[in-house]
Amino acid sequence: MIQSNNSNSFLKYVLRLNATFSLTSGILISLFSHKVSDIMGFNSPVILNYMGPILCGFAIYVWMYASRQTRSHIKMIIFQDLLWVLGSIILLFTDPFGISVIGLWLIAIVALIVLDFALLQTWGLWRMDRSADCKQ
Repeated sequence: MIQSNNSNSFLKYVLRLNATFSLTSGILISLFSHKVSDIMGFNSPVILNYMGPILCGFAIYVWMYASRQTRSHIKMIIFQDLLWVLGSIILLFTDPFGISVIGLWLIAIVALIVLDFALLQTWGLWRMDRSADCKQ
């Protein structure tokens, strides 16, 4: 487990923000899948019915590892965030579902937020590694 006071608390804070954002998104998508589907321009909320619980599960995973902070789990969280961003970019450029303009903007905004989490988590991991090197 990686330990460093300032770096550790920064990364824990960013991971918990990520988890909170993911959980909030997952709950809202689950509760209002029909409304979100309408806003996004989908004919059916089927995709959203899966996305909500998946986001909630991801949020629990991230929250759990915010305190433990094992290097491999932090890297996995960063990787999953980057996959989300990549998937969003593919959706934005291919638009296979005929997503509304508002839906495209929502996808882009969420992708930027998730990219910020990935970058901040990468930076936090780098700070922890650097501070661990200084202590040795």
